[in-house]
This record gives sequence, structure tokens and C-alpha cells, in this order.
Amino acid sequence: MRPVSEILHEARAYHCYSCGKCTAVCPVAAVDPEFSPRRTVERGMAGADLYREDLVWSCVTCRACLHVCPENVDFPAFILGLRREMLAAGRGPDHTHGEMLQTIPRLLAKGTLLPKRLDWADPSTVSRDSPVMLFLGCGPYLETVFGYLGGGHIEIAKAAIEILNRLGIKPRLLEAEACCGHDMLWTGDTATFEQLRARNEATLKASGVKKIVFTCPECYATLKDRYDLKGVELVHLSELVAGALGNGGLTLSSQEGRVTYQDPCRLGRHLGITKPPREVLDAIPGLERAEMGHSGGMARCCGISAWIQCNAIAKQMQIARVKEASGVADTLITNCPKCLVHFKCVLKEEGKDIPLKVEDWTVLVARSLKGGGTHA
Repeated sequence: MRPVSEILHEARAYHCYSCGKCTAVCPVAAVDPEFSPRRTVERGMAGADLYREDLVWSCVTCRACLHVCPENVDFPAFILGLRREMLAAGRGPDHTHGEMLQTIPRLLAKGTLLPKRLDWADPSTVSRDSPVMLFLGCGPYLETVFGYLGGGHIEIAKAAIEILNRLGIKPRLLEAEACCGHDMLWTGDTATFEQLRARNEATLKASGVKKIVFTCPECYATLKDRYDLKGVELVHLSELVAGALGNGGLTLSSQEGRVTYQDPCRLGRHLGITKPPREVLDAIPGLERAEMGHSGGMARCCGISAWIQCNAIAKQMQIARVKEASGVADTLITNCPKCLVHFKCVLKEEGKDIPLKVEDWTVLVARSLKGGGTHA
């Protein structure tokens, strides 16, 4: 195993001057007194063997700590470095759902599995040779696992196609698209991630697509930060819609309700995209939007990263977030598949007395567009 001091150096941890801002904003530390980014860094610099501690798996890698750090100490990168070494040594985390959601990417990484994942798509709404591709991510698989929660992930994909059609785009869907590898990357499974990255890069380059549109923030962040796709434009769907509204190219119909928006960690802090989703919501007549106390760069994570550590601590984070949302709105809007699953799940299992609904941003916008029109 690599020395902890080496990983600390790469993450700029030796620049830490123990101000404690990271711990003050950490969503895990807010509910678990045993976890502290500041204290973890200090103990590592003091020579503690952090490889022996399960707290390495508690971090949700949301980057709230990095967002406020005056010395730009990359604590999530430090955690990722430790995870790679621990996983290689056979000391992995507690996986959710019987490790099913790790098994699927591993099977896809081998390149011998080509599942039929597009049977739901209407051929008249998509194209075989469009230069614009819709990256579906793991939505078709999540539908199988979490369909019982309602508001499914295939519905999100259909809504995205509806929106793109209204923008004059018939997107291409690639059957050979594999998992982006986000969860493998952030659990430290570098080998599987590199296999998935290589497979997707080859598929995308061979396809000749010039623009890739995303609904999943984790897919977007992974392809933007970790892939080599020179000459291909990457864009989140909310950016496209906000741009069309700004140019007068779309009209949204009225939707009633009080909503608040959940900033996904990857879209908000990792990519800095906080305004476009809100601009679109604000353009929907009849919709009242309120901000939670923690929003934008300070938004609280949904509690679980990469389908690991779904424990009592994670549930406390989720309950705290849905209570915060219910204090200002009737519906919590998010455009992250994990946020959608985790908030729906905790409300169903432990928050039945919390008056809150959870809905996907893409589905809401598509519903609003059905009553609106496009301008020439």
C-alpha cells in the first residue's frame, strides 16, 4: 500500500491549517460525531494508519469541504486515494442491494455483455445518425431495481427525448453505450473504471457524434473530467433548455405547486451548474420556487455515494434534507437519479409523516412543454 503521507501530499493536505470549515459544512459530520475531514487530515499527517479505519468509506465525496477550504485541500481526492489502496488490499465497503449495482458495471466492462436496453424508445422520436446523442447512463438498470418507488428512470429518458424533440433534435441512442464508470471510480475500482472508459471512448468516437446531452450529473461529470473526447461538446439538458428559453425558442405551460430544487453534488459543486435548472423552473407559470437553507454550493448531499454505506448515518442525512425541503415547499425537484431514489426511498420507509413529494426535473419540464409551443 502507498504511504498515507504520499496521498496527503497529492491532495494538498499539508496546506491545511485546521480552520475546521470543512467539518462545519460536511453533511456526514453533521449527523456522525465520529467523522471529521479536519481531524482525519490531522491524524493522517500525524502518522495514523487510516487504512485500518472504516471512516474512509463514510465520506460521500460531495466536495462541500473543498468548496469552503481556503487552501484548496482536496479531501475527496485524498479519500479516493485511500479507497484505491484499500480496495486493492481486499478491504472494500458495505455495498447496497447485494452489490447488484456494482456487478452490472463489472459485467459491462468486460465487453461481452450487450443488453437490450432501448426497447422502450419510440423509433419515430430518435435518429440512427444524428450528431447529437442522449447519454442514458444506468437508467434502464435502475428502473429494474427501483421501479417500485414510482417516477421511474425510463420515464426520465422518455421525457428527455420529448424535450429534445421540442428543441428540434432527434437524438441518437447507442445500444453499445456502457456505464460511465462513476461508481467504480469513486469506490476505488480503477481497473473496472478504465475498462468502461476505454469501451465508451471507442464507441463514442466510432459513432461520430458531435454533441452529447446528459440528464445524469454523474455521467456528465465523469465524461467531462475523466474521458478523452476531443471535438465532442458535452452539455447538461438543463443548459440546453435554459438557452432555448433565453432565445425565445420555447414556451412553458402552467404548472401549479410550491417547489424547491436539490442541487446534485456532481452538477452543482463538481461542475458549477446551479443557475440553468432554476432558470427553467422559474420560467414555468404558476410554479412557486423557494430555496432551502442549504443550496447551490452549500447544498446538502442525498446521503449515499456510489451505492455504498446505506446505513443509519445515511438515513439521518436524508431525513434532515427532506425535512428542510418540506419546510419551504410541497415538492422537492432534483435531476440526479441517486437523489431521486434516496429521497423517495427514505420518505417511503421512514418519512411517511413528512409532507413532501419528490419529482425529477426532466419529467416536470417535459410535462410543462406538452402544453406549450415552440416559436419559429
